[in-house]
Amino acid sequence: MPLQTHTTPPYPPSPNLQAAQSLTPTPISDGFRALSASPFTPTMTLTPTNSGTEIPEIIPWFNALEQHMKKTPHGVKLGDFGPELDARGFIHISQLSHDYMSTQALQDMLRIEMGTVILILQYVDADLQAIHSGTSVI
Repeated sequence: MPLQTHTTPPYPPSPNLQAAQSLTPTPISDGFRALSASPFTPTMTLTPTNSGTEIPEIIPWFNALEQHMKKTPHGVKLGDFGPELDARGFIHISQLSHDYMSTQALQDMLRIEMGTVILILQYVDADLQAIHSGTSVI
């Protein structure tokens, strides 16, 4: 019996991705992309990927995640994690990739429940996949 492959992740898509899908990327002169509409006014420097879409910085990404999530675990304020990670040297969400960050290390660093850590890392993975396929997430 052949294995069936699924192209969608087993968890819900990032709320950042859902909010950004309706936005139209507009190329600008330096090769980076700017959105023609945004749920907030970004004040960040972004790192380009091979796809031409930028990887968001930690603080704006967590703020957007908190703003667009319909329900947060036990009232956790996800926006508070951005400044805490920024103070520890994290700049872009790519640094939270499972390639670099374990669930246990992130849980210890942020002092939060494992389920919340897993949720954050799922959203990071979903947004990084979207970014590498050319979709802006915030």
